[in-house]
Amino acid sequence: ETYSQVVRHYMITNEDDFVKITWKHIIEVSSFLFEHVVTTKRLSVDTNVNETESGVVKTNGKPHISVSLESGNLYSKGAVDKHKIRKEHLLNKTNTGYQRFFSKITDKTRCNTSSFLFTFSKKRPPHVAIRYKVVTPVIDNDSEKELSELFSLVDLVEAGDNAEMDSDSGEEKYINDASEKEFCKPKEKKILDHQLELAEQSLTEHVNMEVGHNGPCKTSIEREKKKEEIIYQRLMEDSKKVFSQSKEIKLREYQLELAEKALTGKNTVICADTGSGKTWVALHIVQEHLNSKESPKVAFMARTNPLVQQQYTLFKNLLGEKKVYIINKDERSTVPLNKLMEIYDVFFFTPQILINNIEKGDTRLPQFTLLILDECHHTAKGEPYNNLMRKYIKTKHINKEIPLPQIVGLTASIGVGADTAEEGAIQHMIKIFSNLDVHEISTVERNKEEMKKFVAIPTEEHVKMEVSYKDPCKEIIEEEMKKVENIYENLMKRKGNLNSRQNLPGGDYLSKTYLGSIIKLKNQIMCDTTLPEDSGREMICCITHLGILHEALDINYLMNVEHVIQFLNKKYVEENQQPDRLIVIERRLLNVGNDLIKTLKKQTNIRSNPNLSLIEEKLQELYSESGKDSLGMIFVQTRATAKSLAEYLNDKLKGIDIPVKPFIGSKSSETSDGLSETEKKELLEDFRSHKIKLLVATSVGSEGIDVPECNIVMKYNYSGNEINIIQMRGRMRKAGGQAIYISDQSVLRRDLVSMEKAAVMHRALDELKQKGTEEIRKLIKLEQQNDLKHQEEQERKLRELQNQKKRGFFKLICATCKETEILGDNIKLYKQNHHVAAEREFLDRVKKEDIKEEKINQMIRKSIIYCKNCPQKLGKIFLIHDLEVPLLKIDAFLCKEGDKLRKYKNWKCVPYIIDEINHKDLEIIFPKLTTPKVS
Repeated sequence: ETYSQVVRHYMITNEDDFVKITWKHIIEVSSFLFEHVVTTKRLSVDTNVNETESGVVKTNGKPHISVSLESGNLYSKGAVDKHKIRKEHLLNKTNTGYQRFFSKITDKTRCNTSSFLFTFSKKRPPHVAIRYKVVTPVIDNDSEKELSELFSLVDLVEAGDNAEMDSDSGEEKYINDASEKEFCKPKEKKILDHQLELAEQSLTEHVNMEVGHNGPCKTSIEREKKKEEIIYQRLMEDSKKVFSQSKEIKLREYQLELAEKALTGKNTVICADTGSGKTWVALHIVQEHLNSKESPKVAFMARTNPLVQQQYTLFKNLLGEKKVYIINKDERSTVPLNKLMEIYDVFFFTPQILINNIEKGDTRLPQFTLLILDECHHTAKGEPYNNLMRKYIKTKHINKEIPLPQIVGLTASIGVGADTAEEGAIQHMIKIFSNLDVHEISTVERNKEEMKKFVAIPTEEHVKMEVSYKDPCKEIIEEEMKKVENIYENLMKRKGNLNSRQNLPGGDYLSKTYLGSIIKLKNQIMCDTTLPEDSGREMICCITHLGILHEALDINYLMNVEHVIQFLNKKYVEENQQPDRLIVIERRLLNVGNDLIKTLKKQTNIRSNPNLSLIEEKLQELYSESGKDSLGMIFVQTRATAKSLAEYLNDKLKGIDIPVKPFIGSKSSETSDGLSETEKKELLEDFRSHKIKLLVATSVGSEGIDVPECNIVMKYNYSGNEINIIQMRGRMRKAGGQAIYISDQSVLRRDLVSMEKAAVMHRALDELKQKGTEEIRKLIKLEQQNDLKHQEEQERKLRELQNQKKRGFFKLICATCKETEILGDNIKLYKQNHHVAAEREFLDRVKKEDIKEEKINQMIRKSIIYCKNCPQKLGKIFLIHDLEVPLLKIDAFLCKEGDKLRKYKNWKCVPYIIDEINHKDLEIIFPKLTTPKVS
């Protein structure tokens, strides 16, 4: 890379209905990537501006260039070549020079990329190049308002000497001498050249001095390399200086109204539609809090890591000199939180991370001055927000003098709970506000009309699904389910197990009720000590296969037969990974599954699902109307459907350049189908940068994910509650958004109930506000008193349970085959959270399957542990400082206490004391890897 003169000033000014970016003094410009320009806007290269047009820059004999901001993505007028804009399309009106623009152009006229390169040339070298990288959000959330000067770029860098070669001919292309005279008057040119000469001389002296101070260089190459390092260092330092100041956020009047109560220091819930800019309101509140409070410490919490990362990125870029820190689930800091609080001002994490730190004694709630809870309607029952706020309210109840942090909740919808009547909805809201310890509700009252102008209201279309009542594939799968049920019933008769509690549920195989019933039945059988071990395993195997076939029915209902086959192939391959571990009934049912796949493959008369063609046609139409740079989300109920539909649409929409990916939940102990937190983060970044233009999401995408340019939302037989309804409408942040809901009659009925609940919620919220602050305060105080009594009773029971925990003989046995076991004395607790099979021989009783390594909590997940006698997953092996350590999941085991078998959902419920283990003890048990893995 050659280093050249860097742009001295980079200005943004308002001009008519768009913003024009102007470069001043483009002399010899660096090819560095500058990481702070503007995103979420369209940049267009204006190739037809003349010398006298407003905003045009004259630059020392080089062609001028003007760049304008509009809505959308990067594109170039007149582009005809896929990879570059040809010379003849960039001639200016005076025909005296040319400009070339290179980029990762995805089609002939549009560029879907986060970086762009302008190149200039003149008769003599050096060649001039500018490269910028688009990563930083626009500061003003109203793109039509004037943006103040964003920043001025770094100082000078030394000019290089290499001319650019034309990529087509290999010849050097120069602007003729006449162009210099036309583009720059002699007086201006003389002044500019003098400025350049002085600046270049200053830089050269500085660089030479630094090179000398760093010791002699043996060769000119070393000297040049050292110069480059110093120049790069100066660029980075200057770039940081540019962004060391907080950016002023201009809020609209309705946003200022939403912030009013929080700015007085009151606990409040800010309730406003999705897309109204609650995050900007929160940012304003944080800025004011940091500037006005003595020793402020702020925690911004969200329920998922993608949401935490999203808000951290925004705040970090706009809080300037304020120090912000993120702690995520995959890479928690080894430094205690209270130590980090000595350095940083604003923290971003999930509520569970704060709870863990409080319980470990690494921090206390009074150390914070402000807590912001995003999507705060999730403060109920056993949710992390509620567990955190119980600690808050209990601390307040014990000592009212303790200074506790201000609470600010953000939500688009409080919800109404299970009730559809206004009275019940009000009671639900009082419960949520009580849990949050808020007495003030912040909504838009005075500036409703202004808010309506800026909150996108999508055009909605409801389409009834075409349901085939004669479906050969469905009939074939249901026939196989009947065969499995017959096998199950014959097992019960043969073993004499006629317990009615173990009967299979009847009814619709496709219903959620059926799935819930067989899961419940499976848990009952696992803990039934009256069953012979082989009989229980056989019955569980039947129920497992019924669950697989139920899922296949669901995919068939929404997708094509090839997707059903693909799903079954994957499932039965997983079941058959260790054929030597299968018992007779498992092999038999595996054969039933393989026969089903063969039968489905022979079905040549099964027509494609007409709803898929409908989705494809609607998307083609929407992208044609809105432009190929539009972003869209499709919501479905299950992961399997999300993956199948994404694959189908990615293939069908390839011709119009609409890349599609599934956006699903995290991986769990039961499935490897999920996405890691890193994968989710990268996927959302690709979506925002338009590398991916359509996401097929499960419920994980319905809340909080902020993609301002998303203007297409579709639901495919997806049903949610009143909160989901409001959240999903809000996925469309762009004006002119369109929502299409494709659903069957049952989902439509549920949606109508949810829409009615949403209307009830708005009426109930208005009625609650009319009661006034004092009345609300009384209702909340009464609710908190009742809740504290209930909490004390629960804690008493928990203490009794903990006191009853004993040292005694117990062992864990495989929940499926009841053969693989580990003694309770060999289970140890590592770092308060991880239950280790602290017995080297245990690894001889299991089988390992290596998986893609993934870093989680300073450890690396390496393998899955399977029971040696059956397909049951028992846990995972993690690398902990080069030690392979098996961690167990309790729900894969039964706890055997004498003759009794019990199944526990989590380790806290296990009624035995489990001793802790440290790293030194782990080193004694588990040998260190000879070739350490590097994360």
